[in-house]
Amino acid sequence: MENEQTNDEFQIKTSEFYRKSNKTNSYDEILNLTGLNIDKLYQYDKGIVKEIDLYSPKEKDEPFLHDKVSGNFHLLPNETKLFNEISEDIRKKRDDILNKLEEKINEVDKKKIVIDKRAGSGGNIKKAPNNDFKSGGKLFSYIRVWKNYIPYDLMFIRFFIDENKKTVNCILKSFQFCRGDFMRSYLAYPTSADSPAEKRVEFMYYNPEVTFDTPDDKVAECFLNFVKNY
Repeated sequence: MENEQTNDEFQIKTSEFYRKSNKTNSYDEILNLTGLNIDKLYQYDKGIVKEIDLYSPKEKDEPFLHDKVSGNFHLLPNETKLFNEISEDIRKKRDDILNKLEEKINEVDKKKIVIDKRAGSGGNIKKAPNNDFKSGGKLFSYIRVWKNYIPYDLMFIRFFIDENKKTVNCILKSFQFCRGDFMRSYLAYPTSADSPAEKRVEFMYYNPEVTFDTPDDKVAECFLNFVKNY
């Protein structure tokens, strides 16, 4: 019961934070706010990371590209069929890893680590009023656990900053772990797609070695070790 109460308290805090969401599709505004241009979108596919066409917001689109409160970016594939295929792959992968994670958290861990089943299942970002992308699908879904009042996320997309070009980039179907919350996320994006960790005092991103091809139980174990060690 104590863990459930702790989880509820932080769910409220999380909801209040993201309820302030204020998104923009303006590249100029994003550059002024963050100092970053949006560059490339990639997809991990059977051991290969390949560039795919990035969807550019249209005038009729609802704002989605950058959240000025959370600092999150939302880069989408241009091709609707590919978007929906990747979204479905992420949905299935999230369900499978979540099941393995539950199996791996033993009775001792349950006293310290709480799986937040209400967080991260949506991942919905609307592309346009005609809803071509099924309300954003599951691209931005994640798995969240709590330890010592701190949220830990397993995400299915990987963001990184190219410091030379001052750009933000994203790899779909590539894991990234996060510790902490309630700050502008791009400030902690790693400076490489392959660097294992970018540490901050209370907020960090971590690029694990596991891939979408790694067995689900190994991914769950890797994430759980991250939670325990950080």
